[in-house]
This record gives sequence, structure tokens and C-alpha cells, in this order.
Amino acid sequence: MFYVCFQDCLPGYILFQTNCYLLVDERPQNWYNAEIDCLNRHSDLLYILNTREEEFIDSQIMNRSAIREVFIGLIEDENDINRFVNWSSGNTLEYTNWYDSPAEWVSSGTDCVAKNTSVHGEWKIVNCLQSLPYICKKKGKTTPLWMRYYSIPWLFPV
Repeated sequence: MFYVCFQDCLPGYILFQTNCYLLVDERPQNWYNAEIDCLNRHSDLLYILNTREEEFIDSQIMNRSAIREVFIGLIEDENDINRFVNWSSGNTLEYTNWYDSPAEWVSSGTDCVAKNTSVHGEWKIVNCLQSLPYICKKKGKTTPLWMRYYSIPWLFPV
């Protein structure tokens, strides 16, 4: 059986491919509270898997607001020599867009990462306790087209 499906996002989220993104800027938070807030929204703090996704975030979210810096889902792993190896979502860090290599930064305890639009969307290490806006990311909800069609009340009055 063949179904035509499309993705839905909750109000406020913006769809790109199969994911939904929400810029949370009304109350900036420290990294830990941003992570908790995203989890409470059944989302993850933003993890970026490739250049196309990052370009979407830059053009459709970051550049459409006055926000110049947002937390993303990277926090230093003090037990790993590479410092940043996994996203807080559990995804392995493969794609990066560092302003400077994290190896060049002196650790100040546990560091976090922010995406900065004033330096071409590149990532930089920041203090986890500073308050910044952040972006939550979640999978879109797939709805079969036939369910959409039959749920339109004016087509099939009850």
C-alpha cells in the first residue's frame, strides 16, 4: 500500500525536511535550563548534522530575528581529550563549523557551544552559565495524506 505523507510541526516551530525547529528567545536561559526546557517540549537542544541544515537555520531562523547568538546542544565532555564528541541528543558529532578549533581554547571547567550569526554562523565556546536564547529541534509528525483528507469536516459533514 502506498501513502503520501507530509510533516507537521507544532505552532511556532518551523519545518525543514523531517524536523521542526523552535527559536526560544523570550526568556534566555543558561545551557542547562535550555536543555531542560527543550526536553520538556519533547525536543532536543539544537544538533546540526550537515551544511544544508545549518544553512536553513541561518537563513530561516537566525537571520529573521535580532538574535546574534544561541545555545546549541554541545557541552564539553571533560573525560574526552577531544572535548566535544557527542550532541546532548546522543548523536555523534560529525559535522562541525567552529570559529576556532576547540583545542585552541583553554577550558574554564565545563564549556558549552553557541552558534553566532555575526561570524557567519560559526560555533564558539561559551560559558554554560550565561543566559542565551536557544533552538529546540524535534522530529516532525508524519500524517498519512488519506487521514488529512478524511479529517477535513467540510468535505465530509457528520
